[in-house]
Amino acid sequence: MKNPVLAALVCALIGCSMTALGQNSTQYQTCMGWFALCTTATCGAPKPNESSATYTCRKCKMYNGNSVMTLQTNQTACLAVTGPQPAKGTTVQSRFAMTTGLSLVTCTNNNVWANCLDATCTVDANTHEATCKCPSQSSPQYVWGTSDPNNTKQKGCTGDPVISSESKPDADQIGEYWKTQKLLPFVPVLPPKKK
Repeated sequence: MKNPVLAALVCALIGCSMTALGQNSTQYQTCMGWFALCTTATCGAPKPNESSATYTCRKCKMYNGNSVMTLQTNQTACLAVTGPQPAKGTTVQSRFAMTTGLSLVTCTNNNVWANCLDATCTVDANTHEATCKCPSQSSPQYVWGTSDPNNTKQKGCTGDPVISSESKPDADQIGEYWKTQKLLPFVPVLPPKKK
Protein backbone atom coordinates (compact mmCIF):
# COMPACT_ATOMS: atom_id res chain seq x y z
CA MET A 1 0.00 0.00 0.00
CA LYS A 2 1.33 3.39 -0.99
CA ASN A 3 1.58 6.16 1.56
CA PRO A 4 1.82 9.42 -0.43
CA VAL A 5 2.02 11.53 2.72
CA LEU A 6 5.40 10.10 3.60
CA ALA A 7 7.78 10.86 0.80
CA ALA A 8 10.92 9.02 1.70
CA LEU A 9 13.08 7.45 4.30
CA VAL A 10 15.67 7.24 5.00
CA CYS A 11 17.98 8.58 6.11
CA ALA A 12 21.73 15.56 8.31
CA LEU A 13 24.59 16.45 9.89
CA ILE A 14 24.92 19.41 12.23
CA GLY A 15 26.82 20.67 15.11
CA CYS A 16 23.68 21.20 17.18
CA SER A 17 20.28 19.57 17.50
CA MET A 18 16.85 21.12 17.77
CA THR A 19 13.71 19.72 19.36
CA ALA A 20 10.33 21.33 19.00
CA LEU A 21 8.85 23.27 21.88
CA GLY A 22 6.33 21.07 23.60
CA GLN A 23 7.88 18.01 21.96
CA ASN A 24 10.05 16.87 24.85
CA SER A 25 8.65 13.37 24.59
CA THR A 26 9.73 12.99 20.98
CA GLN A 27 12.24 10.27 20.12
CA TYR A 28 13.76 12.27 17.26
CA GLN A 29 15.86 15.38 16.79
CA THR A 30 16.45 17.69 13.83
CA CYS A 31 19.93 18.13 12.38
CA MET A 32 21.42 20.43 9.74
CA GLY A 33 24.28 19.98 7.30
CA TRP A 34 25.43 17.22 4.96
CA PHE A 35 23.89 13.75 5.36
CA ALA A 36 23.32 10.51 3.47
CA LEU A 37 19.78 9.55 2.44
CA CYS A 38 19.42 5.81 1.88
CA THR A 39 15.76 5.68 0.83
CA THR A 40 16.42 3.91 -2.45
CA ALA A 41 19.69 2.17 -1.53
CA THR A 42 20.28 -1.55 -1.93
CA CYS A 43 22.59 -3.46 0.37
CA GLY A 44 25.16 -6.22 0.02
CA ALA A 45 25.85 -9.11 2.36
CA PRO A 46 28.52 -8.60 5.02
CA LYS A 47 32.13 -9.36 4.11
CA PRO A 48 33.85 -12.31 5.85
CA ASN A 49 35.53 -10.00 8.37
CA GLU A 50 32.33 -8.09 9.17
CA SER A 51 29.49 -8.85 11.56
CA SER A 52 26.77 -11.02 10.03
CA ALA A 53 24.29 -8.49 11.40
CA THR A 54 25.66 -5.63 9.27
CA TYR A 55 24.93 -4.78 5.63
CA THR A 56 26.82 -2.47 3.28
CA CYS A 57 24.31 -0.14 1.63
CA ARG A 58 25.51 1.67 -1.47
CA LYS A 59 24.54 4.73 -3.49
CA CYS A 60 22.92 6.57 -0.59
CA LYS A 61 22.35 10.11 -1.88
CA MET A 62 24.15 13.09 -0.36
CA TYR A 63 22.03 16.11 0.66
CA ASN A 64 22.69 19.32 2.57
CA GLY A 65 20.03 20.77 4.87
CA ASN A 66 17.56 19.68 7.55
CA SER A 67 17.20 16.00 8.40
CA VAL A 68 16.12 13.82 11.31
CA MET A 69 17.88 11.27 13.50
CA THR A 70 17.04 9.38 16.67
CA LEU A 71 17.11 11.58 19.78
CA GLN A 72 20.31 10.99 21.75
CA THR A 73 20.51 11.53 25.50
CA ASN A 74 23.31 14.09 25.16
CA GLN A 75 21.45 15.82 22.29
CA THR A 76 24.76 16.45 20.53
CA ALA A 77 24.86 13.40 18.29
CA CYS A 78 24.35 15.32 15.04
CA LEU A 79 27.69 14.99 13.26
CA ALA A 80 28.83 18.42 12.05
CA VAL A 81 29.61 18.26 8.33
CA THR A 82 29.15 21.71 6.84
CA GLY A 83 30.60 23.82 4.03
CA PRO A 84 31.14 22.68 0.45
CA GLN A 85 30.46 19.18 -0.92
CA PRO A 86 32.30 16.71 1.36
CA ALA A 87 35.33 15.03 -0.22
CA LYS A 88 35.74 11.30 -0.87
CA GLY A 89 36.31 9.42 2.37
CA THR A 90 34.53 11.95 4.61
CA THR A 91 32.49 10.36 7.40
CA VAL A 92 28.83 11.39 7.38
CA GLN A 93 25.66 9.98 8.91
CA SER A 94 22.55 8.47 7.43
CA ARG A 95 19.43 10.47 8.31
CA PHE A 96 15.73 10.61 7.51
CA ALA A 97 14.39 13.24 5.11
CA MET A 98 11.37 13.53 2.88
CA THR A 99 11.83 14.05 -0.85
CA THR A 100 9.42 14.97 -3.60
CA GLY A 101 8.41 12.37 -6.15
CA LEU A 102 8.76 9.34 -3.89
CA SER A 103 6.13 7.27 -2.08
CA LEU A 104 6.59 4.73 0.67
CA VAL A 105 5.35 1.23 -0.11
CA THR A 106 4.53 -1.08 2.79
CA CYS A 107 5.94 -4.62 2.61
CA THR A 108 4.21 -7.36 4.62
CA ASN A 109 6.67 -10.22 5.09
CA ASN A 110 9.56 -11.16 7.35
CA ASN A 111 12.40 -10.56 4.90
CA VAL A 112 15.57 -9.02 6.31
CA TRP A 113 16.22 -5.33 5.65
CA ALA A 114 18.91 -2.85 6.66
CA ASN A 115 18.12 -0.14 9.22
CA CYS A 116 20.26 2.81 8.10
CA LEU A 117 18.84 5.50 10.39
CA ASP A 118 21.79 7.00 12.35
CA ALA A 119 24.26 4.73 10.51
CA THR A 120 27.86 5.73 9.81
CA CYS A 121 28.66 6.34 6.15
CA THR A 122 31.64 7.22 3.96
CA VAL A 123 31.44 9.57 0.98
CA ASP A 124 32.19 7.75 -2.29
CA ALA A 125 34.51 8.76 -5.16
CA ASN A 126 31.30 10.11 -6.70
CA THR A 127 30.84 12.64 -3.91
CA HIS A 128 27.09 12.84 -4.55
CA GLU A 129 26.80 9.35 -3.04
CA ALA A 130 27.87 7.54 0.12
CA THR A 131 28.23 3.96 1.36
CA CYS A 132 26.75 3.14 4.77
CA LYS A 133 27.14 0.28 7.26
CA CYS A 134 23.65 -0.59 8.49
CA PRO A 135 22.46 -3.23 10.98
CA SER A 136 20.13 -5.95 9.72
CA GLN A 137 16.59 -6.12 11.00
CA SER A 138 13.24 -7.70 10.25
CA SER A 139 9.64 -6.86 11.08
CA PRO A 140 6.20 -7.92 9.80
CA GLN A 141 5.72 -4.55 8.12
CA TYR A 142 8.45 -2.35 6.69
CA VAL A 143 8.68 0.29 3.97
CA TRP A 144 10.74 1.21 0.93
CA GLY A 145 10.77 4.28 -1.30
CA THR A 146 9.77 4.14 -4.95
CA SER A 147 9.21 6.62 -7.75
CA ASP A 148 7.06 4.09 -9.63
CA PRO A 149 3.62 5.76 -9.61
CA ASN A 150 1.80 2.46 -10.19
CA ASN A 151 3.94 0.42 -7.78
CA THR A 152 4.54 -2.19 -10.50
CA LYS A 153 8.13 -2.92 -9.46
CA GLN A 154 7.99 -4.74 -6.14
CA LYS A 155 11.73 -5.53 -5.87
CA GLY A 156 11.93 -3.71 -2.56
CA CYS A 157 9.67 -6.27 -0.89
CA THR A 158 11.29 -9.43 -2.27
CA GLY A 159 14.32 -9.48 0.02
CA ASP A 160 16.65 -9.75 -2.99
CA PRO A 161 18.39 -7.42 -2.98
CA VAL A 162 18.26 -6.38 0.68
CA ILE A 163 17.04 -2.78 0.94
CA SER A 164 17.56 0.09 3.33
CA SER A 165 14.29 0.41 5.19
CA GLU A 166 12.41 1.17 8.40
CA SER A 167 9.56 -0.53 10.21
CA LYS A 168 6.13 0.82 9.24
CA PRO A 169 5.34 2.18 12.76
CA ASP A 170 8.72 3.93 12.97
CA ALA A 171 8.32 5.34 9.47
CA ASP A 172 4.90 6.77 10.40
CA GLN A 173 6.25 8.35 13.59
CA ILE A 174 9.30 9.94 12.00
CA GLY A 175 7.16 11.21 9.12
CA GLU A 176 4.82 12.90 11.60
CA TYR A 177 7.80 14.45 13.37
CA TRP A 178 9.02 15.84 10.03
CA LYS A 179 5.65 17.48 9.46
CA THR A 180 5.35 18.93 12.98
CA GLN A 181 8.76 20.57 12.51
CA LYS A 182 7.48 22.09 9.24
CA LEU A 183 10.56 20.84 7.40
CA LEU A 184 10.61 21.14 3.61
CA PRO A 185 11.12 18.11 1.36
CA PHE A 186 14.18 17.79 -0.86
CA VAL A 187 14.12 17.43 -4.64
CA PRO A 188 15.60 13.98 -5.37
CA VAL A 189 19.04 13.69 -6.94
CA LEU A 190 18.29 12.27 -10.36
CA PRO A 191 20.77 10.36 -12.56
CA PRO A 192 22.21 12.44 -15.41
CA LYS A 193 20.30 12.23 -18.69
CA LYS A 194 21.98 10.33 -21.49
CA LYS A 195 22.98 12.52 -24.42
